[in-house]
Amino acid sequence: MFDKINELADNFFLENDINLEGSKLTNVTWNDNDITEYLYNEEIDKNINLISNHYLIRKHLVDKQRSLSTGNDIVCEGRDIGTVVFPDAQFKFFLNASVESRVNRRFDEFKKKNKSISKKEIEVDLINRDENDRGRLLSPLVMANDAIEIDTTNLSILEQVKKIYNKIKQGE
Repeated sequence: MFDKINELADNFFLENDINLEGSKLTNVTWNDNDITEYLYNEEIDKNINLISNHYLIRKHLVDKQRSLSTGNDIVCEGRDIGTVVFPDAQFKFFLNASVESRVNRRFDEFKKKNKSISKKEIEVDLINRDENDRGRLLSPLVMANDAIEIDTTNLSILEQVKKIYNKIKQGE
């Protein structure tokens, strides 16, 4: 079974061209099609554990993330970026926020996209994903020993960026 999944993952990554594009490398293309907007949606959020819990697929994705970053100064976000994908990153930040704050942010995102979902549904999804990610054997959600923790509960995105920028400037 694992051989078949590994073969499927190998073939997918060999036969498909995934790239980061745009002036800030924020657009994700797959076989020359921009798929960026499809990567952040409710269906992906609800099913991400199918990928994040699978060793062989995860290994291929980590390898791809590392290869896409080669030769570029990048900023990445993810639940294992500082511990698994880029453990030697110069700067690592671990962002935390209250569940209520995260629910409100996600709810606002969905409202902007005219998506109908209740705050309770969002809360259940967030809590389930957190529990899954913290409890998985492979690349669990943990703060890197050398990461700087920032509570973003009451910070806007701009305030978060400024805080991170100031921490980087202090560490130069």
